[in-house]
Amino acid sequence: MEFRERRRHRRFPLREPATIFYNDGEPHELAAHSRNVSLGGGLFGAAESVPGESVVQVQLILQREDLGKISLHGAGKVVRSETGADGEVTVAIEFDEKLSEA
Repeated sequence: MEFRERRRHRRFPLREPATIFYNDGEPHELAAHSRNVSLGGGLFGAAESVPGESVVQVQLILQREDLGKISLHGAGKVVRSETGADGEVTVAIEFDEKLSEA
């Protein structure tokens, strides 16, 4: 049996610093890092969980020698937030607003 990827957008492994912003009655700014990113969403690692269905803003920082520092921003909602055996939280975000340069 062959497994076939059924996502709408191709995912790219990308481990870069990120910040997740959300508000659950009070504003939160959570340091994170990307694990993989696509046009439709991303998977991020963090030290804390984010409540499911939370509306979030994401800032992703790309640092490249040839391009310098690039800051990308996007918006979406949390579709999954799970804590792994190592204690790191995996946060899956579906983008409503695709990442764009700020």
